Amino acid sequence: PKQPGDMKKITLTVNHDQIIWLDRLATDIRATSRTIIDRGAIIRALISALERSNLNLTHCANETEMLEAITRKLKE
Repeated sequence: PKQPGDMKKITLTVNHDQIIWLDRLATDIRATSRTIIDRGAIIRALISALERSNLNLTHCANETEMLEAITRKLKE
């Protein structure tokens, strides 16, 4: 993970179901590991994992195509 000084704040728009999923995951992690994790940490971890996967998304023209490509990669 990057050091806090390396981070920049952005605004991210997600739908209600995505917020519920993030909050439920954070709650489950807290219940299992007794550590607190926030939505931002979860999103950063997902981005870092995708970056490390070396999945080429440059052929994707929109969010739907990216979702399909990522889903295929996760099923491998």
